Amino acid sequence: MKKILLFFIGIFQFILLGCNTGYQKEDGEWKYITWNGGSGTQKRNIEGVDNKTFKVLKKTDYAKDKNQVYYHGFVIKDADPKTFKFISGTSYNKDKNQVFLDQYPLVGSDTKTFEVLEFPYSKDANTVYCGTLPMQVENVNSFRVIKKSLGRVTGGVGYLIQQHPEMEYLDSILGDRQAVFSIGALAEAEGQFFKDYLEVERPDSLK
Repeated sequence: MKKILLFFIGIFQFILLGCNTGYQKEDGEWKYITWNGGSGTQKRNIEGVDNKTFKVLKKTDYAKDKNQVYYHGFVIKDADPKTFKFISGTSYNKDKNQVFLDQYPLVGSDTKTFEVLEFPYSKDANTVYCGTLPMQVENVNSFRVIKKSLGRVTGGVGYLIQQHPEMEYLDSILGDRQAVFSIGALAEAEGQFFKDYLEVERPDSLK
């Protein structure tokens, strides 16, 4: 009985303390608050924040001021706060220059023609993306998702290139950035078949 009581007390504390996380203003300065069972409540200063113009956005993981956009209290590099907006019903966002998946940019993306497909895929007039990875699809208009992915992975582009040398083209596009991609998705385009972000032979079961 005592163990059960302690369990429910722990759950109550988790819920109660969880309600006090996120962006909070203390003594005139905005901070980002996190909590976990091991270290308790942690308060982090927000780099470069303009406290006078700072505001939390509709999706409360995000905020902005006159100079920058923030995700979980970290600056979204190169995001334009004046034109930053959410793409409804998705984890994608965009500004006047490019599209983002959470805080990660889809480098070179065209915001005017961008459309979200089944995750992890999206595309614009010129490029298909697996998460934030630009894919080498020869006919973008023919691209079709066969199987979506429910999971996502974040990792360094350098590691991907090390594991798959045929993806060396990413080095000149993404450099040493972190990228978002998936495991378990399938797609096709005219004359091509893809497993996640890699072009592979079409399996016999799908011929």
